[in-house]
Amino acid sequence: MSYRKLNVNGTEYKYVIGSQYTKIVGLGNFKNSEIGTKINKKINDEYVYVVTPSTVRSAITGKPANKVMYCSQHNVTSTKLIADPYMAEIHNETVMIMNCPECVESLADDI
Repeated sequence: MSYRKLNVNGTEYKYVIGSQYTKIVGLGNFKNSEIGTKINKKINDEYVYVVTPSTVRSAITGKPANKVMYCSQHNVTSTKLIADPYMAEIHNETVMIMNCPECVESLADDI
């Protein structure tokens, strides 16, 4: 296993993400279902939990992590929102949607 490095408040931590657990050197093992973000996708009838550097930082500091969103149509995860180009152009409204490149491109094509 290859450990990744993460600097939190001036302290360097090493961690590795497994299929069920995330190990943070010096802090122990954490279930991905406890520190990760559940997305609306199942594998073998179990929900998938996404663990990112942000969720590892959250486990270390105890502060909430960024929400991870999932586009089931294109199998993409993202933590960023973007203004819906269709709603902005056609209806002059700002509606924030998940930043799935294929969905955004499709909405832009609808204009």
